[in-house]
Amino acid sequence: MGLKSGVVGCGRMGAESSKRLYGKISSGWLPISHAESLLQCQQVENVFLCESNENRLSYLEDKYPQSEKFMNVDGLLLNEPDILTIATRTPEKKEIIKKAIEKNVKGLYVEKPFANNLSDCKSLLKLAKDNNVFVSYGVNRRFHSTYRKVKEEIQSGIIGKLTHVVADFGLGGLFWNHAHSMDLLLFFAGTPLTVRSELDNVEHDESGDIRNDPILLNAEIKFENGIIGSVTNIPGYNIKLVGEKGFIVIHADAAFIEKYLLCENTGCFTKHSIEHTLESKSATVTALEELSDAVISQNRHDFENKISPFEILTGMKLLFGCVESHLKAGAFVKVENIQSEYNIHAISYGNYA
Repeated sequence: MGLKSGVVGCGRMGAESSKRLYGKISSGWLPISHAESLLQCQQVENVFLCESNENRLSYLEDKYPQSEKFMNVDGLLLNEPDILTIATRTPEKKEIIKKAIEKNVKGLYVEKPFANNLSDCKSLLKLAKDNNVFVSYGVNRRFHSTYRKVKEEIQSGIIGKLTHVVADFGLGGLFWNHAHSMDLLLFFAGTPLTVRSELDNVEHDESGDIRNDPILLNAEIKFENGIIGSVTNIPGYNIKLVGEKGFIVIHADAAFIEKYLLCENTGCFTKHSIEHTLESKSATVTALEELSDAVISQNRHDFENKISPFEILTGMKLLFGCVESHLKAGAFVKVENIQSEYNIHAISYGNYA
């Protein structure tokens, strides 16, 4: 079955060439743009492009001559795409998602962050579910083969019971960077109970909204299975997974894996090995192929084992929980009680996240 697809928002994540990143990032990330990745999906037959910036259209004509272009989403939706990916600024996503569902789009892939407030996130996910629309999300480390491999190894018991997950993500914006770190903790550790955080540069406006994108200094999350998750401002994009019988570090955004396992003779984690990651399929291609498979098969159970509405909403809750904790002097807040109605606009260098 050849699916029809569309990309709304053809900037950096929507349609920029991945050639600019060759030799600069680890295996399993390229192509990274929506348009390039859809063109590599075996299930996809047509890729329509929507971009409102006239100056950008000439680039799209050169880069994607095979794709029909539109300047507004209404024109694209007249072609009845099965799948729509959304890479616009966050404030625009709400109406695009609603229009797509009204026009019977059956699969949505939304760049992070999903929404500027929790109420919109919750209502949009419910609208999608009520209309049997599958929703995927641009937190692509969970679709990367290296992170999946390590999760499988941990589930096999290689390091015993998992106790801690630590994400070193540097000093970055809460919305720009930490949708990824929070999702990684969810991916490995499960359901969170409480979150605490310290932030820097939190700018409120007169309505109570947060105008800028606060810098996350650190965060700690307690999970219902006893696992402790931490996010640090140490640079490097390393993920450390600690268990009772050893620990595994995914280094440099999946460039290589380092393992330390328990030596029975010494009682220390002295069995050491390093594995460099092999060439693998792009995480974005994997995400879009799995979304395509779900649209074709209608197998919601398998799809939501990979990415679920609960995980999307909970990841957003953790971001808002970081703000609430910061405003309470770093106290832990219960995830189930996070119901913030204010917006995080996350404006940085004049642009919304």
